[in-house]
Amino acid sequence: MKKLIKIILIISLFPVFITAEEIPPFNSDPDFAQVEFVKLEAETPAYWKITVTVSHNDQGWEHYADYWKVTVPDTGKLLGERVLHHPHDNEQPFSRSASGIFIDKSIRYIKVSARCSKHGFEGRSIIVDLEKENGDFYSIKR
Repeated sequence: MKKLIKIILIISLFPVFITAEEIPPFNSDPDFAQVEFVKLEAETPAYWKITVTVSHNDQGWEHYADYWKVTVPDTGKLLGERVLHHPHDNEQPFSRSASGIFIDKSIRYIKVSARCSKHGFEGRSIIVDLEKENGDFYSIKR
């Protein structure tokens, strides 16, 4: 019985061990929107300006990176988003920001994903650990 309780306890703690450097599986082809870097700047303790750098083989209006979003990784709850209103054929990679994104202090990790008009969200997403100042693909300025 004690062994079973230990196993259940270990399994229940598993989500705590996610690391900010862990990148979910993705298609690295440049025809898929790739999040290259995420910069968070505190506007207040709970509201953030988030700048996302995206790379994609934009091919005019028929196929381009058209959106990025910020979610809670384990629930999928949408925290913020930015519509990209036009192709960036001659500007790669490119960065765009959104301000006033509320992130409750109880949230430790966020996931930033970009979408392209043809392939959806199959490119690289970045997991940000809000308790660290920076990682390989993000920085946080408080």
